[in-house]
Amino acid sequence: MIYALAEWLHSVPGARLFQYISFRVALAAAVAFGLSMLMGPVVIRKLKSLGFQDREKNDDASLAKLWRQTDKRNTPTMGGIFLVPSFLISTLLFAKLSNIFIIVSVCLVIFYMGIGFLDDFAKLTNRAGGGLKRREKLLWQSVGALVAVAVLFWFAKESSRPSLLKIYPPFFNEFAIDLPSLGFVGSAIFTLFEWFTITGTGNAVNFTDGLDGLAAGCALIAAIALGALCYVAGHVEFAQYLRVPAIQGAGEMCILAGAVVGACLGFLWFNCHPAQVFMGDTGSLPLGAVLGSLAVVARQELVLPVVAGVFVAEGASSWIQIYYSKFTGGKRFFTKAPIHHIWQLRGYPESKIVVRFWIVAALLAICGVALLKIR
Repeated sequence: MIYALAEWLHSVPGARLFQYISFRVALAAAVAFGLSMLMGPVVIRKLKSLGFQDREKNDDASLAKLWRQTDKRNTPTMGGIFLVPSFLISTLLFAKLSNIFIIVSVCLVIFYMGIGFLDDFAKLTNRAGGGLKRREKLLWQSVGALVAVAVLFWFAKESSRPSLLKIYPPFFNEFAIDLPSLGFVGSAIFTLFEWFTITGTGNAVNFTDGLDGLAAGCALIAAIALGALCYVAGHVEFAQYLRVPAIQGAGEMCILAGAVVGACLGFLWFNCHPAQVFMGDTGSLPLGAVLGSLAVVARQELVLPVVAGVFVAEGASSWIQIYYSKFTGGKRFFTKAPIHHIWQLRGYPESKIVVRFWIVAALLAICGVALLKIR
Protein backbone atom coordinates (compact mmCIF):
# COMPACT_ATOMS: atom_id res chain seq x y z
CA MET A 1 0.00 0.00 0.00
CA ILE A 2 2.69 2.50 1.04
CA TYR A 3 4.95 1.11 -1.71
CA ALA A 4 2.30 1.95 -4.31
CA LEU A 5 1.83 5.40 -2.79
CA ALA A 6 5.58 6.01 -2.90
CA GLU A 7 5.66 5.03 -6.59
CA TRP A 8 2.88 7.51 -7.29
CA LEU A 9 4.72 10.22 -5.34
CA HIS A 10 8.14 9.30 -6.77
CA SER A 11 9.01 12.94 -7.41
CA VAL A 12 8.55 13.87 -3.75
CA PRO A 13 11.91 14.03 -1.89
CA GLY A 14 12.44 10.89 0.19
CA ALA A 15 9.72 8.86 -1.52
CA ARG A 16 12.30 6.77 -3.39
CA LEU A 17 13.47 5.33 -0.08
CA PHE A 18 10.35 3.16 -0.03
CA GLN A 19 11.49 1.41 -3.20
CA TYR A 20 14.45 -0.11 -1.35
CA ILE A 21 13.71 -3.52 0.15
CA SER A 22 16.11 -3.04 3.06
CA PHE A 23 14.34 0.17 4.13
CA ARG A 24 10.90 -1.42 3.89
CA VAL A 25 12.05 -4.49 5.83
CA ALA A 26 13.17 -2.26 8.70
CA LEU A 27 9.89 -0.34 8.63
CA ALA A 28 7.85 -3.54 8.44
CA ALA A 29 9.64 -4.96 11.48
CA ALA A 30 9.24 -1.73 13.46
CA VAL A 31 5.55 -1.32 12.63
CA ALA A 32 4.78 -4.99 13.35
CA PHE A 33 6.52 -4.68 16.71
CA GLY A 34 4.55 -1.52 17.51
CA LEU A 35 1.23 -3.08 16.50
CA SER A 36 1.95 -6.16 18.61
CA MET A 37 2.79 -3.99 21.61
CA LEU A 38 -0.35 -1.89 21.13
CA MET A 39 -2.78 -4.74 20.57
CA GLY A 40 -1.26 -7.11 23.12
CA PRO A 41 -2.63 -5.62 26.38
CA VAL A 42 -6.10 -5.06 24.88
CA VAL A 43 -6.36 -8.61 23.52
CA ILE A 44 -4.97 -10.18 26.71
CA ARG A 45 -7.56 -8.37 28.84
CA LYS A 46 -10.33 -9.45 26.46
CA LEU A 47 -9.20 -13.09 26.46
CA LYS A 48 -9.16 -13.06 30.26
CA SER A 49 -12.63 -11.57 30.44
CA LEU A 50 -13.93 -14.27 28.09
CA GLY A 51 -12.31 -16.97 30.22
CA PHE A 52 -10.09 -18.22 27.40
CA GLN A 53 -7.43 -19.64 29.73
CA ASP A 54 -5.08 -22.49 28.96
CA ARG A 55 -6.46 -25.95 29.73
CA GLU A 56 -4.87 -28.71 31.80
CA LYS A 57 -2.91 -31.29 29.82
CA ASN A 58 -5.30 -34.14 30.61
CA ASP A 59 -3.71 -36.55 28.10
CA ASP A 60 -0.60 -37.04 30.25
CA ALA A 61 -0.61 -37.25 34.06
CA SER A 62 3.01 -36.09 34.54
CA LEU A 63 2.55 -33.09 32.25
CA ALA A 64 -0.77 -32.24 33.93
CA LYS A 65 0.96 -32.24 37.31
CA LEU A 66 3.76 -30.06 35.95
CA TRP A 67 1.20 -27.70 34.41
CA ARG A 68 -0.48 -27.26 37.80
CA GLN A 69 2.87 -26.71 39.53
CA THR A 70 3.90 -23.95 37.12
CA ASP A 71 0.56 -22.19 37.72
CA LYS A 72 -0.42 -21.69 34.08
CA ARG A 73 -4.13 -22.26 34.64
CA ASN A 74 -4.98 -18.52 34.62
CA THR A 75 -2.88 -17.68 31.56
CA PRO A 76 -5.00 -16.79 28.51
CA THR A 77 -4.33 -18.45 25.19
CA MET A 78 -5.13 -17.58 21.52
CA GLY A 79 -2.53 -14.79 21.57
CA GLY A 80 -2.16 -15.38 17.84
CA ILE A 81 -5.17 -13.07 17.54
CA PHE A 82 -2.81 -10.10 17.87
CA LEU A 83 0.45 -11.74 16.77
CA VAL A 84 -0.68 -12.68 13.26
CA PRO A 85 -2.58 -9.46 12.37
CA SER A 86 0.48 -7.49 13.51
CA PHE A 87 2.71 -8.95 10.80
CA LEU A 88 -0.07 -9.19 8.21
CA ILE A 89 -0.99 -5.50 8.50
CA SER A 90 2.66 -4.49 8.39
CA THR A 91 3.24 -6.66 5.32
CA LEU A 92 0.24 -5.20 3.52
CA LEU A 93 1.50 -1.70 4.32
CA PHE A 94 5.06 -2.10 3.03
CA ALA A 95 5.11 -4.99 0.55
CA LYS A 96 4.43 -4.76 -3.16
CA LEU A 97 0.89 -6.12 -3.25
CA SER A 98 1.06 -7.09 -6.91
CA ASN A 99 3.74 -9.66 -6.06
CA ILE A 100 2.32 -13.17 -6.48
CA PHE A 101 4.45 -14.58 -3.65
CA ILE A 102 3.11 -12.00 -1.19
CA ILE A 103 -0.49 -12.58 -2.29
CA VAL A 104 -0.24 -16.37 -1.92
CA SER A 105 1.63 -16.20 1.41
CA VAL A 106 -0.80 -13.71 2.97
CA CYS A 107 -3.81 -15.79 1.89
CA LEU A 108 -2.14 -18.95 3.22
CA VAL A 109 -1.44 -17.29 6.59
CA ILE A 110 -5.04 -16.10 6.92
CA PHE A 111 -6.34 -19.58 6.09
CA TYR A 112 -4.04 -21.27 8.61
CA MET A 113 -4.96 -18.70 11.24
CA GLY A 114 -8.61 -19.58 10.64
CA ILE A 115 -7.89 -23.28 11.18
CA GLY A 116 -5.97 -22.51 14.37
CA PHE A 117 -8.71 -20.22 15.66
CA LEU A 118 -11.40 -22.85 15.11
CA ASP A 119 -9.27 -25.47 16.88
CA ASP A 120 -8.51 -23.20 19.85
CA PHE A 121 -12.11 -22.03 20.13
CA ALA A 122 -13.40 -25.61 20.08
CA LYS A 123 -10.95 -26.60 22.82
CA LEU A 124 -11.83 -23.65 25.03
CA THR A 125 -15.60 -23.92 24.69
CA ASN A 126 -15.76 -27.70 24.99
CA ARG A 127 -15.34 -28.79 28.60
CA ALA A 128 -14.32 -32.26 27.44
CA GLY A 129 -11.16 -30.68 26.01
CA GLY A 130 -12.27 -31.03 22.40
CA GLY A 131 -11.00 -29.30 19.32
CA LEU A 132 -10.54 -30.32 15.74
CA LYS A 133 -9.58 -33.95 15.28
CA ARG A 134 -6.02 -34.56 14.11
CA ARG A 135 -7.14 -35.83 10.69
CA GLU A 136 -9.65 -33.01 10.30
CA LYS A 137 -7.02 -30.43 11.13
CA LEU A 138 -4.50 -31.95 8.70
CA LEU A 139 -7.16 -32.09 5.99
CA TRP A 140 -7.83 -28.36 6.15
CA GLN A 141 -4.13 -27.55 6.35
CA SER A 142 -3.63 -29.69 3.26
CA VAL A 143 -6.37 -27.85 1.39
CA GLY A 144 -4.69 -24.49 2.06
CA ALA A 145 -1.22 -25.76 1.21
CA LEU A 146 -2.29 -27.52 -2.00
CA VAL A 147 -4.17 -24.46 -3.26
CA ALA A 148 -1.08 -22.31 -2.59
CA VAL A 149 1.19 -24.80 -4.36
CA ALA A 150 -1.24 -25.07 -7.28
CA VAL A 151 -1.29 -21.28 -7.75
CA LEU A 152 2.51 -21.09 -7.69
CA PHE A 153 2.71 -24.07 -10.09
CA TRP A 154 0.31 -22.32 -12.49
CA PHE A 155 2.26 -19.06 -12.18
CA ALA A 156 5.56 -20.81 -12.96
CA LYS A 157 4.06 -22.37 -16.09
CA GLU A 158 2.28 -19.23 -17.29
CA SER A 159 5.31 -16.99 -16.76
CA SER A 160 7.78 -19.57 -18.15
CA ARG A 161 9.86 -19.67 -14.98
CA PRO A 162 11.09 -23.28 -14.67
CA SER A 163 13.34 -22.46 -11.71
CA LEU A 164 10.19 -22.26 -9.54
CA LEU A 165 9.50 -25.92 -10.29
CA LYS A 166 12.92 -27.33 -9.46
CA ILE A 167 14.33 -28.59 -6.17
CA TYR A 168 17.85 -27.40 -5.39
CA PRO A 169 19.80 -29.65 -3.00
CA PRO A 170 22.49 -27.98 -0.89
CA PHE A 171 26.19 -28.84 -1.40
CA PHE A 172 25.71 -29.27 -5.17
CA ASN A 173 26.80 -26.66 -7.70
CA GLU A 174 24.26 -25.92 -10.45
CA PHE A 175 22.38 -29.16 -9.87
CA ALA A 176 18.59 -29.26 -9.64
CA ILE A 177 15.91 -31.95 -9.52
CA ASP A 178 13.33 -31.20 -12.20
CA LEU A 179 10.43 -33.45 -11.19
CA PRO A 180 7.69 -31.82 -13.33
CA SER A 181 9.70 -32.64 -16.47
CA LEU A 182 8.94 -36.32 -15.76
CA GLY A 183 5.27 -35.82 -16.53
CA PHE A 184 2.20 -36.29 -14.35
CA VAL A 185 3.91 -38.54 -11.80
CA GLY A 186 6.81 -36.15 -11.40
CA SER A 187 4.45 -33.19 -11.02
CA ALA A 188 2.48 -35.09 -8.38
CA ILE A 189 5.64 -35.90 -6.41
CA PHE A 190 6.76 -32.26 -6.63
CA THR A 191 3.35 -31.09 -5.40
CA LEU A 192 3.47 -33.53 -2.47
CA PHE A 193 6.96 -32.32 -1.59
CA GLU A 194 5.83 -28.68 -1.51
CA TRP A 195 2.70 -29.67 0.44
CA PHE A 196 4.84 -31.44 3.01
CA THR A 197 7.12 -28.41 3.34
CA ILE A 198 4.22 -26.12 4.25
CA THR A 199 2.04 -28.45 6.34
CA GLY A 200 5.03 -30.05 8.03
CA THR A 201 6.41 -26.70 9.12
CA GLY A 202 2.99 -25.54 10.30
CA ASN A 203 2.58 -28.60 12.50
CA ALA A 204 6.18 -28.49 13.73
CA VAL A 205 5.75 -24.95 15.06
CA ASN A 206 2.47 -26.03 16.60
CA PHE A 207 4.19 -28.85 18.50
CA THR A 208 6.96 -26.51 19.65
CA ASP A 209 4.52 -24.09 21.26
CA GLY A 210 4.70 -25.60 24.75
CA LEU A 211 7.00 -23.38 26.82
CA ASP A 212 6.96 -19.63 27.45
CA GLY A 213 8.63 -17.90 24.50
CA LEU A 214 9.90 -21.08 22.85
CA ALA A 215 7.97 -21.03 19.55
CA ALA A 216 8.03 -17.26 19.07
CA GLY A 217 11.78 -16.98 19.75
CA CYS A 218 12.70 -19.85 17.43
CA ALA A 219 10.32 -18.54 14.75
CA LEU A 220 11.87 -15.08 14.63
CA ILE A 221 15.35 -16.60 14.36
CA ALA A 222 14.24 -18.84 11.47
CA ALA A 223 12.44 -15.91 9.81
CA ILE A 224 15.66 -13.85 9.81
CA ALA A 225 17.57 -16.66 8.11
CA LEU A 226 14.82 -17.42 5.58
CA GLY A 227 14.40 -13.71 4.85
CA ALA A 228 18.12 -13.59 4.03
CA LEU A 229 17.71 -16.56 1.68
CA CYS A 230 14.80 -14.83 -0.07
CA TYR A 231 16.85 -11.65 -0.43
CA VAL A 232 19.72 -13.54 -2.06
CA ALA A 233 17.33 -15.38 -4.40
CA GLY A 234 15.70 -12.10 -5.42
CA HIS A 235 19.02 -10.33 -6.10
CA VAL A 236 20.38 -11.46 -9.46
CA GLU A 237 24.03 -10.63 -8.74
CA PHE A 238 24.04 -12.29 -5.30
CA ALA A 239 22.25 -15.34 -6.69
CA GLN A 240 24.78 -15.72 -9.49
CA TYR A 241 27.72 -15.26 -7.15
CA LEU A 242 26.41 -17.83 -4.64
CA ARG A 243 25.14 -20.13 -7.43
CA VAL A 244 21.57 -20.30 -6.17
CA PRO A 245 18.44 -19.96 -8.31
CA ALA A 246 17.58 -16.35 -9.13
CA ILE A 247 13.87 -15.89 -8.41
CA GLN A 248 12.49 -12.61 -9.65
CA GLY A 249 10.29 -11.06 -6.96
CA ALA A 250 11.51 -13.33 -4.15
CA GLY A 251 13.18 -10.39 -2.42
CA GLU A 252 9.75 -8.95 -1.66
CA MET A 253 9.23 -11.82 0.77
CA CYS A 254 11.84 -10.17 2.99
CA ILE A 255 9.12 -7.67 3.94
CA LEU A 256 6.98 -10.52 5.26
CA ALA A 257 9.97 -12.05 7.06
CA GLY A 258 10.84 -8.71 8.66
CA ALA A 259 7.25 -8.21 9.76
CA VAL A 260 7.24 -11.67 11.35
CA VAL A 261 10.43 -10.84 13.25
CA GLY A 262 8.97 -7.58 14.57
CA ALA A 263 5.64 -9.16 15.53
CA CYS A 264 7.38 -12.05 17.33
CA LEU A 265 9.56 -9.62 19.27
CA GLY A 266 6.43 -7.76 20.36
CA PHE A 267 4.69 -11.00 21.24
CA LEU A 268 7.68 -12.13 23.30
CA TRP A 269 7.21 -9.03 25.46
CA PHE A 270 4.06 -10.70 26.79
CA ASN A 271 4.98 -14.33 26.19
CA CYS A 272 8.38 -14.47 27.93
CA HIS A 273 8.52 -16.36 31.23
CA PRO A 274 6.25 -16.08 33.15
CA ALA A 275 3.93 -15.74 30.17
CA GLN A 276 0.99 -13.35 30.20
CA VAL A 277 -0.45 -15.06 27.12
CA PHE A 278 0.10 -18.15 24.95
CA MET A 279 -0.15 -18.00 21.16
CA GLY A 280 -2.21 -21.17 20.75
CA ASP A 281 -2.87 -22.80 17.38
CA THR A 282 -4.19 -19.40 16.22
CA GLY A 283 -0.59 -18.21 16.16
CA SER A 284 1.56 -21.31 15.77
CA LEU A 285 -0.07 -22.70 12.60
CA PRO A 286 0.20 -19.46 10.56
CA LEU A 287 3.74 -18.88 11.84
CA GLY A 288 4.72 -22.30 10.50
CA ALA A 289 2.96 -21.56 7.22
CA VAL A 290 5.01 -18.36 6.84
CA LEU A 291 8.29 -20.19 7.36
CA GLY A 292 7.26 -22.87 4.88
CA SER A 293 6.25 -20.34 2.24
CA LEU A 294 9.52 -18.40 2.65
CA ALA A 295 11.48 -21.60 2.00
CA VAL A 296 9.32 -22.50 -1.00
CA VAL A 297 9.73 -19.08 -2.64
CA ALA A 298 13.50 -19.04 -2.05
CA ARG A 299 13.65 -22.63 -3.45
CA GLN A 300 15.46 -23.70 -0.26
CA GLU A 301 13.08 -26.37 0.99
CA LEU A 302 15.98 -28.75 1.64
CA VAL A 303 17.79 -26.10 3.70
CA LEU A 304 14.65 -25.46 5.79
CA PRO A 305 15.23 -28.52 8.04
CA VAL A 306 18.56 -26.97 9.05
CA VAL A 307 17.35 -23.39 9.44
CA ALA A 308 14.30 -24.55 11.38
CA GLY A 309 16.07 -27.47 13.03
CA VAL A 310 14.45 -27.00 16.45
CA PHE A 311 10.99 -27.16 14.89
CA VAL A 312 11.97 -30.26 12.91
CA ALA A 313 13.23 -32.00 16.05
CA GLU A 314 10.10 -31.08 18.01
CA GLY A 315 7.71 -32.09 15.25
CA ALA A 316 9.56 -35.29 14.35
CA SER A 317 9.73 -36.41 17.99
CA SER A 318 5.97 -35.93 18.33
CA TRP A 319 5.09 -37.87 15.18
CA ILE A 320 7.56 -40.66 16.00
CA GLN A 321 6.05 -40.93 19.47
CA ILE A 322 2.48 -41.03 18.10
CA TYR A 323 3.08 -43.71 15.49
CA TYR A 324 5.52 -45.76 17.56
CA SER A 325 2.94 -45.90 20.33
CA LYS A 326 0.22 -46.79 17.83
CA PHE A 327 2.12 -49.72 16.29
CA THR A 328 3.63 -51.06 19.52
CA GLY A 329 0.52 -51.07 21.66
CA GLY A 330 1.26 -48.01 23.76
CA LYS A 331 5.05 -48.15 24.14
CA ARG A 332 7.05 -44.92 24.01
CA PHE A 333 10.05 -44.14 21.83
CA PHE A 334 10.94 -40.99 23.82
CA THR A 335 10.44 -40.40 27.52
CA LYS A 336 8.19 -37.51 26.51
CA ALA A 337 7.39 -35.72 23.28
CA PRO A 338 7.79 -33.04 22.05
CA ILE A 339 11.33 -33.26 23.34
CA HIS A 340 11.31 -30.02 25.35
CA HIS A 341 9.16 -31.88 27.91
CA ILE A 342 12.06 -34.24 28.62
CA TRP A 343 14.10 -31.46 30.22
CA GLN A 344 11.00 -30.05 31.89
CA LEU A 345 10.38 -33.33 33.71
CA ARG A 346 14.06 -33.51 34.70
CA GLY A 347 13.53 -30.34 36.69
CA TYR A 348 15.30 -27.82 34.46
CA PRO A 349 13.95 -24.25 34.87
CA GLU A 350 11.66 -23.35 32.00
CA SER A 351 13.58 -20.19 31.12
CA LYS A 352 16.85 -22.15 30.88
CA ILE A 353 15.33 -24.70 28.49
CA VAL A 354 13.90 -21.96 26.29
CA VAL A 355 17.10 -19.91 26.08
CA ARG A 356 19.15 -23.00 25.26
CA PHE A 357 16.71 -23.93 22.51
CA TRP A 358 17.04 -20.38 21.18
CA ILE A 359 20.83 -20.78 21.13
CA VAL A 360 20.54 -24.03 19.20
CA ALA A 361 18.04 -22.40 16.82
CA ALA A 362 20.44 -19.51 16.18
CA LEU A 363 23.38 -21.84 15.51
CA LEU A 364 21.30 -23.92 13.10
CA ALA A 365 20.05 -20.80 11.31
CA ILE A 366 23.64 -19.63 10.84
CA CYS A 367 24.58 -23.06 9.48
CA GLY A 368 21.62 -22.98 7.09
CA VAL A 369 22.61 -19.61 5.68
CA ALA A 370 26.26 -20.73 5.48
CA LEU A 371 25.19 -23.56 3.17
CA LEU A 372 24.77 -20.91 0.46
CA LYS A 373 28.54 -20.71 0.22
CA ILE A 374 29.09 -24.50 0.18
CA ARG A 375 28.18 -25.21 -3.42
